[in-house]
Amino acid sequence: MRLFKAVLLLYILLCIQISHAQNSSYQVGYLITAERDTISGWVKDRDNGAFQSLYKRIRFIANGNKRPKRYGPNDIVGYGYGNTHFLSVPLREETIFFVTRYLIDESQDKIFLKLVRRNKHITYFKKEFVWDDNDIIDEYPLFYRHGKKELVRVTQGVLGLKFKRLAEYFNDCPELVELILNQKITTVDGVYNYFSTTCSESIPLN
Repeated sequence: MRLFKAVLLLYILLCIQISHAQNSSYQVGYLITAERDTISGWVKDRDNGAFQSLYKRIRFIANGNKRPKRYGPNDIVGYGYGNTHFLSVPLREETIFFVTRYLIDESQDKIFLKLVRRNKHITYFKKEFVWDDNDIIDEYPLFYRHGKKELVRVTQGVLGLKFKRLAEYFNDCPELVELILNQKITTVDGVYNYFSTTCSESIPLN
């Protein structure tokens, strides 16, 4: 009987430890419903262990609740925690002759994109992904000019900016194009800031 009680106590303690470890990976955050109501609670959207992964549907525990609910990009407008924010975007990737384009297509299922910066003319996103060969989460930047149907990938990994692609995307701002092609601007923030403060004043919203 004593052995049974000891085993039972050990099992309960183990369950408590596992539960605590799982709950500790939740972060204080919020969720924006399809009706654009903001709900405060606890968010978990990834596993950060030895084998990292991104959830297709986030786990969310609203304040006052004990059990999590799952939400995909088609279910909500967005969510966030700390200084990290995500929006649901109907993104379609189209590759032709080794050139990938990122198109806004309302007929597509939505995905979560990390929101970095935004103003009335342009939004700076990052698209997260997991490397298949090492299970590590990585990301790359995307710009979206409001009113257009396309986003542009800003960098090509360690090689820096996609200069020609950016010149095409911002072809209605020749000053920026010249700075990009002459590599006078070589950072993501540099392109974003120049367009936001200089180009956008002379380019009307579509």
